[in-house]
Amino acid sequence: MWAFLHEIKKKYFLCLSYFADNFFYNQSLPNIKGGAIYIKTKFSSFSFQKCFFDESHAGDGGAIYYLSDTSDSSEPSNRKYEYLIYMIDCEFYNDEAHSNGAGMYISTPIHIECCNFFNCLAHEDNPIIELPESGGAIYYSTSYTTLHESTSDSSFNVINCY
Repeated sequence: MWAFLHEIKKKYFLCLSYFADNFFYNQSLPNIKGGAIYIKTKFSSFSFQKCFFDESHAGDGGAIYYLSDTSDSSEPSNRKYEYLIYMIDCEFYNDEAHSNGAGMYISTPIHIECCNFFNCLAHEDNPIIELPESGGAIYYSTSYTTLHESTSDSSFNVINCY
């Protein structure tokens, strides 16, 4: 029997990575998440530098779906959080979400700098199930960020992106 009492805070770094033609969508299951990358964590942070996402598809988060699940966190409440995701010099091309966030669906403090979003589209193409769609490039949800206290001035920081 495995028991994990505490998730260890880790940092992950992805650099010069190419993700193309990733598809994770089924019309009968429209809320499938993360076409290229799906992350669900409590304390870990991720840095993406010079990564390329092309033709990724999913229900939410066409290229990237990141959920910071701190709902049952046992981390000390006085802990200060910095950005949990850094996106630097990344490019998103022709990514699609059939609900929210064609490029990214994010629910944690994020810093995005010098990234390009081209032809990212959030659209609903299921005639049976009507879903709202939001965030062609980025969908940012604050549903899990209420437990995070950012050490920066904002929890959603976008600089010099196209």
